[in-house]
Amino acid sequence: MNDHVSAPATYAGTWLPESLLATPEVAEDVERFENLSRALHSFQSALETQHLQGLLDILAPDVVFVSDGGGLQQAAVRPVVGADKVVRYLAGRVGRADGTFTSEPTTVNGNPGLVLRVDGVIDGVLAFRVDNARVTGLYYVRHPERLTGRRVRNPLTSR
Repeated sequence: MNDHVSAPATYAGTWLPESLLATPEVAEDVERFENLSRALHSFQSALETQHLQGLLDILAPDVVFVSDGGGLQQAAVRPVVGADKVVRYLAGRVGRADGTFTSEPTTVNGNPGLVLRVDGVIDGVLAFRVDNARVTGLYYVRHPERLTGRRVRNPLTSR
């Protein structure tokens, strides 16, 4: 039996071949993902700390918020349009939460999103549309029958 210690393997090359990174499609996808990730992180941080200016900064002026409670959970009856109105709506929801409000990143239809919880129980799933590094659409699903699979798995997304 040989007793020898091997050095950790290292990879001297680039992570992806340069020709693949240079294709416009890949570059667009990478930029889109980075914009979504930054927007999600900024939004999550501002929402959890109830930093209203932070929310206004990440939302596009003409952002649209749509929610679905399925008649079983409270939800906006009509789309909420405009950053100021969306921030007021969200601040009201988070401020009225009867318990501890938390959020965690997830994937919704292949894009970044958030699972929102009150006292550890799923309140809803928030999907995002991001254009030019600003949130232009928010889709909040609270309908219990549409969230049943979320109790076991976390990832969700939107485009």
